[in-house]
Amino acid sequence: MTVISDQEITDFSADFNSNSKNQVASRAARRSGLLEASFNDRVAERLNHVFSTELDVGGVTDQKHSGRCWEFATLNVLRHYFGKKNKVKDFTFSQAYNFFWDKIERANAFYDAIIRLADKPIDDREVQSWLGFAGEDGGLWSMAINLVKKYGVVPSYAMPESFNSNDTTGLIDSLARKERKDAMVLRKLVQEGKQDQLEKTKKRFLNEVYRMVSVALGEPPKKFDLEYRDDDKKYHLERDLTPRAFV
Repeated sequence: MTVISDQEITDFSADFNSNSKNQVASRAARRSGLLEASFNDRVAERLNHVFSTELDVGGVTDQKHSGRCWEFATLNVLRHYFGKKNKVKDFTFSQAYNFFWDKIERANAFYDAIIRLADKPIDDREVQSWLGFAGEDGGLWSMAINLVKKYGVVPSYAMPESFNSNDTTGLIDSLARKERKDAMVLRKLVQEGKQDQLEKTKKRFLNEVYRMVSVALGEPPKKFDLEYRDDDKKYHLERDLTPRAFV
């Protein structure tokens, strides 16, 4: 890897300061933030808000400060089909419900991988990849579909959004710290040949993850009443549904 020289740094600084517009842009960005400072209303005026394909659905859903776009995308597709079938375009599914189970399943996959790779050095690329994965939000369409198949879905009112689902920063950090610490314990048990303690320890760790996620998000409902008024103002009520039966 080449080294950036002092002369190059001097050249970069000179180039930056050679244009007075750079200082103006810097002051605006530092005061208002990059996005606000770079906003161009003339460009916004030219945006065309007429689309060739539009879906007749209700209001938008907002993942806010979380990495749940993959879950939102999946549930919004299901929402469209549910709304079309039942004539209720404003119906929404709970993203928090599937997010809860993602954290549990993700921890289980993490612990299994750590056990499988326990004979690898800690700086092995795959081991490091899993350690970097701990606690994260990001995912794929296939992951969301598997969560729906296993745990079902619930209406948004059955498990609404909360501070920690709208902003997952604290939960991500807490889970990442815990799971990485647990990884060292599991690796040591495998390396010392203590297979009799391995499954028991993993189960204890998963139980602790469940407790942490329950504190942050609340426990998911086991049953709920499906209640809504369709677009024709007709009232619907189905009692004691399970999330799996609702799919």
